[in-house]
Amino acid sequence: MSRRRSIRSPRDQREGPKQLPLVASPELRAGVEPGPCRIPAQMRAFLRFRFVVGSVPLLVSALLVIAPWAQDYVRVDGTVQWLAGQTLTLVLDEPTGPRTYTIIGQYLVPVPGPRQTVNIDLSQLPQSEYAFIRLGERVSVIGVVSDDRRRLIGTSIIRGAGQQAP
Repeated sequence: MSRRRSIRSPRDQREGPKQLPLVASPELRAGVEPGPCRIPAQMRAFLRFRFVVGSVPLLVSALLVIAPWAQDYVRVDGTVQWLAGQTLTLVLDEPTGPRTYTIIGQYLVPVPGPRQTVNIDLSQLPQSEYAFIRLGERVSVIGVVSDDRRRLIGTSIIRGAGQQAP
């Protein structure tokens, strides 16, 4: 009768069989003490690259799905410059761009900058809301910025709206 020799050390034989944790790394399952990362640097770089390449399309697709819902309403106040068909051009009250100043005598005086115009698409509004708007009339328009960011798609018009005192 042949006796089989155990490959384990005498100390391990005394302790009995090892109980592995329910979730164990491959190193623990193999009975190897965990140590520094044994994955070669090239493999780590490849895995990192695969993670980035795999996650970027997922993030982009999530943004494309969420972006249309993220449109906020915008209110612009101004004076009607012209109205043709379903397009209203509004001259905004506030000048845009950086403020400029000039020195007159010993005083620093602000110089008003150019006033911006905004094209507003009125196709989403009933014609009764804008049928009798006159040139030079003060209005406020509430709407959503279009996808190409070149115009405002109006959802409501407030006629006779002026700047209010604080």
